[in-house]
Amino acid sequence: MSNAGAYATSLMAQHGIAAERLAWNAAEAQAFQRAATLDAHAYWYSGLVSLGEACQGVQKSRYTWATVKAYYATFYLSRAFLGFAGVCVEYLHSGSKTRHYVWRSTAGSGPTRLSGNTHDAVLRYVDANGSIPRLTGQTIASDAVGEWLIAQRNRANYGEARFSDPSPTPCMSYISTIDKRRLLQAYIEDNALLFTFDPAHAILAYPVTVARLLSTTERSEFSDDDVRHLNGLYRDSVGPLAFSHSLFVPV
Repeated sequence: MSNAGAYATSLMAQHGIAAERLAWNAAEAQAFQRAATLDAHAYWYSGLVSLGEACQGVQKSRYTWATVKAYYATFYLSRAFLGFAGVCVEYLHSGSKTRHYVWRSTAGSGPTRLSGNTHDAVLRYVDANGSIPRLTGQTIASDAVGEWLIAQRNRANYGEARFSDPSPTPCMSYISTIDKRRLLQAYIEDNALLFTFDPAHAILAYPVTVARLLSTTERSEFSDDDVRHLNGLYRDSVGPLAFSHSLFVPV
């Protein structure tokens, strides 16, 4: 459970009420925001690790798990954006049931029920609420971004009994034909978002964009060990991908 979810659970127990009846006072809202910010830094790191592993997989023709890892990167990085904004999506016990809720660090506000599993709930919430600056209201191949990403993950993970490797998954067909170092650099430097919503690129370009927007709006608090591990992921046979360091090393 996240720090923010644990804090909400503790308040429910303290007040002896179900989730639907809980509303923050000002002090509780501030404490919830602090907990959500702690979670945001954790999710940010998990997202960057997942994205680095996706990039490693693409370089080694491990396209199935690279697709899944890119999806997870988007999920974690999206949760980081939500956390910095004081928003938490969490399964919590309410009465005799376990349900999904979204919580906001606003005094007087209470939780709102969500449907679906945690991944679906987070990605659909981001789509519906414009939670990531510059990415609001966009589509990929006429689908909402979250729905497109979910479809690619499900196709790679569950759609076929046999992994496509060493052949690319459909969403990585074009990516597989391009020099990976040059492609990743183009994604990181894509201020105009030319690749972000293009279905030929989006499975990697979209999480890269989310990571880049995080790095330009928040300051990371990664330890030296964290940075060393990330440096080990963002490299290829030629050497370190120095241009990728802007995603996790504060300027």
